[in-house]
Amino acid sequence: MASLAELESQAFQIVSAVAEDPQGRLQVREDFYAEFGFAELEASGEGFGRAEIDFLEWEIRRGVLNPLTAEQPGSRWWRQVQQEFSRVSVFAGLVQRHGLQDDGGLSSSVEHWLAYFAHPSPQTFYKAHNHGIVAAYAAAEPVAHLESADEQFFLNEVLYRLVFAQALVEGEVAGIIGEVAADPRLFSVDFITHLHALYPTHYPMTPREVRFVHHEGISPEVLLARVLDVEMILPHITELYEWAAQLNGSPELPRQLVDGQPVYPNQPKPPPEKPKKIAVLGGGMSALAAVHELTRYPDWKLHYDITVYQLGWRLGGKAATGRGPNDRIEERGLHIMQGWYDNAWRLIQQVYAEREQRGLAPNTPYPTWEEAFLRNDATILTEWIIEQGGWVDWPLVFPKSSQVPGSAGPDPIWDQIKKLIGLALELVLGSPYARHISPLAKEILDRFFPADDMQSATGLWGLISKVEHVAEELVERVLGPLDRAVEDALKSAVGELLEELGKDEVGAEVHTGLLDILEHLWRGLAKFVDGLDNRLRRIVLMLELLWVNLKGVLADVWDPATGWFDFGPITKLDYRAWIASHGASEAALSSVVVKFFYTGTFANQYPGDQQGGLLSAGAALQFVLASAGYKGGFVYQSRAGTGDTLVMPIYQVLKARGVHFDFFTDVTKVHWSDGDEIEQVDLADQVTLTVAEYAPGIDVAGIPAWPAEPRYDQIDPKQAAKLKAGQVNLESPWADWKPVGKRQLRKGTDFDQIILGIPIKALESICAEFQAQSPEWAAMFGSVKTTITCAAQVYFLPTLAEMGYHPADWGMGEEHCAVNAVTYANPQYSWVDTSQVLASESWPADNRPQVLGLWCGALDDPLVTPPYTDHGYPDRAVWEVQITTRQWIQDNMGWFLPKAVAPTAPAGLDLALIADSLNRADANRQQKWASQYFVANVAPDLRYTLAVPGSNQHRLKADASGFSNLFLCGDWIDFGLNVGYMEGAVISGMQAAQALRQAQYQLSNHQPIWVHADVRPL
Repeated sequence: MASLAELESQAFQIVSAVAEDPQGRLQVREDFYAEFGFAELEASGEGFGRAEIDFLEWEIRRGVLNPLTAEQPGSRWWRQVQQEFSRVSVFAGLVQRHGLQDDGGLSSSVEHWLAYFAHPSPQTFYKAHNHGIVAAYAAAEPVAHLESADEQFFLNEVLYRLVFAQALVEGEVAGIIGEVAADPRLFSVDFITHLHALYPTHYPMTPREVRFVHHEGISPEVLLARVLDVEMILPHITELYEWAAQLNGSPELPRQLVDGQPVYPNQPKPPPEKPKKIAVLGGGMSALAAVHELTRYPDWKLHYDITVYQLGWRLGGKAATGRGPNDRIEERGLHIMQGWYDNAWRLIQQVYAEREQRGLAPNTPYPTWEEAFLRNDATILTEWIIEQGGWVDWPLVFPKSSQVPGSAGPDPIWDQIKKLIGLALELVLGSPYARHISPLAKEILDRFFPADDMQSATGLWGLISKVEHVAEELVERVLGPLDRAVEDALKSAVGELLEELGKDEVGAEVHTGLLDILEHLWRGLAKFVDGLDNRLRRIVLMLELLWVNLKGVLADVWDPATGWFDFGPITKLDYRAWIASHGASEAALSSVVVKFFYTGTFANQYPGDQQGGLLSAGAALQFVLASAGYKGGFVYQSRAGTGDTLVMPIYQVLKARGVHFDFFTDVTKVHWSDGDEIEQVDLADQVTLTVAEYAPGIDVAGIPAWPAEPRYDQIDPKQAAKLKAGQVNLESPWADWKPVGKRQLRKGTDFDQIILGIPIKALESICAEFQAQSPEWAAMFGSVKTTITCAAQVYFLPTLAEMGYHPADWGMGEEHCAVNAVTYANPQYSWVDTSQVLASESWPADNRPQVLGLWCGALDDPLVTPPYTDHGYPDRAVWEVQITTRQWIQDNMGWFLPKAVAPTAPAGLDLALIADSLNRADANRQQKWASQYFVANVAPDLRYTLAVPGSNQHRLKADASGFSNLFLCGDWIDFGLNVGYMEGAVISGMQAAQALRQAQYQLSNHQPIWVHADVRPL
């Protein structure tokens, strides 16, 4: 008689023999249930095995059991789980067949199968089956970490659905109906595995299947999955897993939950005896987002200890601010939060909630994120019309969305395309707030913009549904003077377009129809543009741009075979060149809308404004589509400046969590290593502190804030006096200052892992050895380009109304419509009313400004960048900003503020209306102007990262530094939508943190990074 050991070996040989043959795996299971399925108890070929066989056939159809060497490889996890489960049950069958008794050497799984063999029933079958599946899940957990985040999400769905089915047959849920529905002998599993919204058919999943897995969509199948998972199972999953663990003897099952949320795979390495050290180099937004992600998990201190090394006295990088004279908030540029910044908004909300919970800002006037940010629904595009000899405005007012920013990930691309078309139709009508508007136009706009602050129950989709009813009125308004036959044809085209927009289907067929209708509409209208009717010209322009971009998407981006949007092929092309290749006219190429893409990403100055700049078509297109998916408001402005509203709360929370900050530390060199890990980092100490740990914040009327200069009271008095006397800027490499000391960070002593969050231009010297040693790093340094940005803040004593600005004249509302203008006149081509921050500043009553205008733009690089020994270069650059901004204001601002002009400069502003920042009663115009705040971001770490064509393929990903202990973050890496913006910085930081946790500590219970599920990663 064979021994148990011999039978176990035989079972292993049986399942191993078919490991590379999916049909062979199926045959092993069919043979097993031919003997142990007890089909005589029910009229089905496999008896109790029908459910497993149906599921196995689905696995084969999906391809997860394919050999790993196949053209379409299978999944290590699915293969291992199925093989482990099959091995145990086959072993149990051999034990039963040989009549061996349990001598204490059998596992619980085998004992459950023997109990089922003795008393076959749905209840005993599920005990055996589910115990085996849970055990196989546990055994395969190490390879589960290799699966994508979406696949891991699906693995949890499979598990809890299986446990729920057992609860049904046990009568715990739904009574007799549940027992019948979950009977493994019946057709239920075969039915649900053919519902693609519940069980995908591709491996890896297509974007459409990813949406289904996350219950996104409105099809009946998705609604069924949502009811099953979200409403029936997940609210009770803790009790469900505890019940099944006790019934089946599977104590590992409840460990797959954390705070009631499924977290499989959840098998981290045991914490080290002593926490490892993580050195974070740089304190910009990407680095802070990485540290926030590293520390948001309850047990993080068991695994690692974090120190942030920061140049100078403050955090935030390009988003840093400081409080200057009169506590004025000095920004480094224009920083706004857009409504589609899903990950950034979630971080902000988490930070504000934790700051309030910890009581870190008890006296702040802005305790919540809703109070700290002000919604702005409008912008003004301006264009110079040669035929009219001047500027004209194009106000854009975006309807408020009922969604909350940061509440979910982005909409699918097809949905965003539909929203973009709907917004375009809306915006060409004009503003609902315009003073001079016809009754018919007002009636139409009232349909788009409900009176209650543009709020509707269904948000932007409400616009799409309502737009069907205004086709007739819209066409009458814009086509009234046309020939009746043309008008009738175009009315029909508009009607078809609006009908298509109202459809729920998402896919290429619908959008091919939209393409034809848009072309029909555009070409029909274009015949009647005479160059003088601005409204008709804009409608034609918008229709053409919609048509040409949709045409390009269908031709070059959309892959109907996979459901992916693949922007990779067009990232190497300039956006203008790309739309030109699809038929864009010269008028479209030079339009204000296209210019907006270039100026909004500071691409207009590269490689020189004579050529119009360079911007990756893939980046531009994705950015525009993402913008259409905004939640809440289109943009948000901070109430107390970017540094105090955003950066300081993050710092406070991270400090309270236990993160260390090493200020006044200049990272001078990260040394290349011939091994797998970075071994040494060189630092320079800028000053000698008189305190154990520098406290950077100050209090301004209850607001924790950043000063514009170091807190000298914490610095060695002699050094502090010298710094003040020389007005030394410790954040500038051109500063006339030498470090007071040097030191090294060494692997194993001072750090174990590194997160490198310093911008790429600064890394050219810091990582010079990388450039010399690595072709990949050299290619990245050679292809990723940056530009100098500049800004000016000007404080006006009169109100906007007193200076001649009236919102209705510009089509703007009284609320949530702060002036936000893009003029395209270099160098300061945009200006924004940021007066909302004045309430947090402390100007004297007799010199209190009523308006703060912020101008922003880009500067050309000097022909030769001055050496760091040229200590006067930064001041000369600021002087250039001061001079050019004054010229710009005196050439153009009279158009915006007609009552603020000076007789000697009728096109510009009277500088006597400016508040003197030094509060001098006798200051003249020039002194007042010089006292305003000007900044030129010439420092390497403050330059803006451009999205130039051809750079994406050379960007390194967060975990692709070439060293196992070096992780990268910043808007210069390949994080997805590779444009310089706050959301991208946050995403890159999260990617670096999660990659580090995964690779070094096998920690993967991460919050999701919200990106487009239907965009193919580059």
